[in-house]
Amino acid sequence: MHTGIISKEENYRNYELNGELIPSVTQLLPKQTFFVSAERLAELAEEGTANHAEVEELLKTGVSTSPLTDAVQEFLDVDVSQLGLGKLLYFEQPLVSGKHKFRGKPDMIFENGIVDLKRSIGNKKIHAVQLAGYELLCREAGIYSQDQKCKFFFLVATREGKYGVHRIDKGLSDKMFQMLLNQYYTSKFIEGYFKN
Repeated sequence: MHTGIISKEENYRNYELNGELIPSVTQLLPKQTFFVSAERLAELAEEGTANHAEVEELLKTGVSTSPLTDAVQEFLDVDVSQLGLGKLLYFEQPLVSGKHKFRGKPDMIFENGIVDLKRSIGNKKIHAVQLAGYELLCREAGIYSQDQKCKFFFLVATREGKYGVHRIDKGLSDKMFQMLLNQYYTSKFIEGYFKN
């Protein structure tokens, strides 16, 4: 059973273990209500994808091409050290858990913490649960040891070049993530039972 880092070329969106499609961290999170039209939501999703592509290019080349990447570069130059995150290890690296049967792609994995890029502050509890899923993947992949402390942050960066760093209190996020994962597989089992 495969565990750990998977190639960025593999079919991450439809990743299977033993012939079974496994959920992503974000698929397990509670559905959020958005107060925008479906068209606007699609535009925002496209913008988010473009933002991540710009940041990935910045990390590859070291060249900032927009106010957004200027803000991310400032975060990397100033805040990362102050927050004690250590060196950036991975950006949008797909990970898979063979043990727990789920997958995820954390935005930024540092030596001492995980940072997720966001467009707005949103629901901090949902962010915490998302990051807890990523932390579990990192531990299983051997990126973090079982006893190593891992900090959670999210970075809100705008296309206008403004940004803010927000520390996330873990609280019960690890337990909540496990409950959501169990709920997913329990629902699948019940569905399968009544289908056959």
